[in-house]
Amino acid sequence: QGFDLLVQLTENHSPRTSATDKERAAALYISRLFSDLGYSTGLRPFTVDLIRTDPPVLQVHSENPPTGRAVPLTLSGQGEASGVLTNVGRASPNDIEAGSLEGRVALIERGVNTFQDKVARATEAGVVAAVIYNNRSGSFSGRLTTRSSIPAVSLSREIGEALLALMETGEVVVTISVVIEARDSANVVAELSG
Repeated sequence: QGFDLLVQLTENHSPRTSATDKERAAALYISRLFSDLGYSTGLRPFTVDLIRTDPPVLQVHSENPPTGRAVPLTLSGQGEASGVLTNVGRASPNDIEAGSLEGRVALIERGVNTFQDKVARATEAGVVAAVIYNNRSGSFSGRLTTRSSIPAVSLSREIGEALLALMETGEVVVTISVVIEARDSANVVAELSG
């Protein structure tokens, strides 16, 4: 019977992303099951912070943009910023000069320096956002040590290389959007008296 319940949840209430109608439907379904078993049930509300995905975190304004997902670094600054994408290598001290990238978006390769150092150096150079792509195949998630004043996101190596190739054909304008929204969710609480 447990497997049948899992199938029911998967087929009728998935995916169950936090703070969505499907999550609510799954919670009500589980609550009903516990109630049928004689439990006193209810929903305990709480809020969850979610990254808004419309518009996407990364938008590449070109005819044939690479497809893939960008993920905000933990402690990224919030907001939306657009600018010309500029390759700054690994954002080492010799790669960027303060004030040299006003209004641009830095494309940075992961490695050697910490994410914090990369984003701080890019910010000092005047960029409006930072995009860090992986130094090996696949995606990654990263964390800054202090809150950034600019949006900072991560990409897979494959998307980073596709952006570098696109930049060889001319200027590439991108928009980075990191907006966190507080949304309502709930836990199912079931209690059996006695």
